[in-house]
Amino acid sequence: NIITKKPAVPVTVIGGAVGSHGYDSLQLSNSGRQGSGYYSVTGMRETSDGYRQNSDLDQWIVNGKVGFDISKSGSLEVAANYLSREIGVPGTVQFASPLARQQDRNQLVGANYRQMFGKQVDLLVSASEAREHQRYKNPDPAFPIESLHETTSRRGEGKLSVLAGPWSLVTLGYEVRKDEIESTTSGEHSTTTNAWY
Repeated sequence: NIITKKPAVPVTVIGGAVGSHGYDSLQLSNSGRQGSGYYSVTGMRETSDGYRQNSDLDQWIVNGKVGFDISKSGSLEVAANYLSREIGVPGTVQFASPLARQQDRNQLVGANYRQMFGKQVDLLVSASEAREHQRYKNPDPAFPIESLHETTSRRGEGKLSVLAGPWSLVTLGYEVRKDEIESTTSGEHSTTTNAWY
């Protein structure tokens, strides 16, 4: 759970790196604030030839966030993340898989609303949805394998924190989460979890 600071001033960052085994990366980010709203967006590309046959990497990552200070004590924020990755799966040294490939596509969208009531009471309401898509394919002539796994996780939470005294913080909340998977190897499954705390 990583909570980043709200952007205060416009900032643009461009970065890059190169390394052994054909590694290179390029990153571009921009953040800023306009009145009561703020934003940040980051894009990154990574590639590598890998340290052995069929261990290459080609990856894109994009993150974005938009928020609004509705009042001095209330704020709303929406964030989204996307990852696209293709990698070689070389296998073990004894049992190499020179043709096996894996593709990953991950998406996350979430929003949260926070409201402070004085200095003692803090209310947080959040919701998110995460989707993961993983495909593995090994067109080996002797033992061809192909599998696809798609998962979806939806989550909602409400949390109330009360500062009852100098050394007393009381937190009450409710969380619900539903996970679903559709897999060529294990079929379709779903589960729902409810929690009070």
